[in-house]
Amino acid sequence: HQPVVGPQITESDAEAFAQTLASHDGPVLAYCRTGTRCSLLWAMHQAAQGKDAAALIAEVKEKTGLDLGNFEAKLQAAKNAG
Repeated sequence: HQPVVGPQITESDAEAFAQTLASHDGPVLAYCRTGTRCSLLWAMHQAAQGKDAAALIAEVKEKTGLDLGNFEAKLQAAKNAG
């Protein structure tokens, strides 16, 4: 259980999420009402690993239908911090 508030998600939240995923074998259910917070946590961790923010936004859109475009600056900051 990792409660977060969408606009206030931090790099440390994304790292905690990534550690949770890494600590389990097999699939992990990440759930929030719309999927935005889960997707943002995942994308921020991916950005911190060097992935391009625009590419992550496109990937999330393609796979989930969610638009993380409002979080591009947050993803870019995560990339720069990583």
